[in-house]
Amino acid sequence: MENKELRELYFDVLTEIDGLTEFELGESNDICFNNGESDYYWLYVNEKDIKTAELCFHCSSRFKDNDEQLKAVRLFNQINKKFKMVKMFHDEETGDITACVDFFVTGILPAGNGFLFNDKEIFIEHFFRALSAIEEATEYFFDKMEWW
Repeated sequence: MENKELRELYFDVLTEIDGLTEFELGESNDICFNNGESDYYWLYVNEKDIKTAELCFHCSSRFKDNDEQLKAVRLFNQINKKFKMVKMFHDEETGDITACVDFFVTGILPAGNGFLFNDKEIFIEHFFRALSAIEEATEYFFDKMEWW
């Protein structure tokens, strides 16, 4: 594999995974993609920290009132405790609800002016664990909030 910027390396690996669609390479070290259903996810990478990646799901909050927002904050605390890997929160600046997982990445090596994957399969395995955790936590959140 040729030397690439880290986000391009991830982009190439993600586009090879069956079931993921609608890829977009962002300008700020992010990759947006669809899980083949209706949900969009972002993978954030940092060339200064090649040992971790952050997988996120963002959606707009639609709180009817302060009571519902307080219910969501309490639920975020439950989710952060129950699902351990997933951190879920409301960003008041953007109005988004975010669920994210930071996970360790092995098998990426700096090489020349870019990066190489030593073992893509390990990354894909960890990626699917993170994706599954976010999907489970967000489903739990939407069920409890009765937003379906």
